[in-house]
Amino acid sequence: YGFNINLLYENNISASFGQNALNLTYSICGVVLLVICALLLVFYGLSGLTASVSLLGSILFTFFLSFLLGFEFSVAAIGAGVVIAILSLFISINYFERVKAEMRKGKDVEKANREGYHKSYLVSLDASLVSLIFSIFCFLIANGSYKTFFGFIMVGSFFTFLITDYLDKWMNYWLVKDGANSKLPFFSFRPLRAEKKNPKFASADKKHFSHKMLIILPAVAALC
Repeated sequence: YGFNINLLYENNISASFGQNALNLTYSICGVVLLVICALLLVFYGLSGLTASVSLLGSILFTFFLSFLLGFEFSVAAIGAGVVIAILSLFISINYFERVKAEMRKGKDVEKANREGYHKSYLVSLDASLVSLIFSIFCFLIANGSYKTFFGFIMVGSFFTFLITDYLDKWMNYWLVKDGANSKLPFFSFRPLRAEKKNPKFASADKKHFSHKMLIILPAVAALC
């Protein structure tokens, strides 16, 4: 053949760079998930803990089921995991904000939780269906790594809705079951509701600081 075939087997290059890059990717994903979970706890108290459990459960179950279906682990799979995480966060935050809106109307935490869930259900279902239908269409016409990307989203859209929506509902039901006699911080709006009888008017500086924090905290989360 005109070349020394032994050279092909003697000239080896180790794959240490790839392994280091993979470990670094795992570390970064873990740190980002921890930051997100911490922010959920800050904004929503114990309900943020239920959202964190739903978020992690959705991602792990999506990856596990996708691997069983034969999808490969690649950069495309990690990108799809980010999309699944965003969908899970959207479902949880949409639910919690609806509950907080009901509590602003003066309803007790148990009734606000029930009505907030019902009002958030169709929006969460709509977002999940749009993601599912779009990913199915793209999966059918995609090739290569794009097929992996949309395949993960296709699996995750369906199961993320089931896990996040119903697991949040079940866990928060037990959290607020005896909410009238409990001091546990179910939702971040709970302390504000207790001040309704004796309203305190914040100074202009304090309001300005609050508005700044509403911008700074999401910006930090987005940067992470």
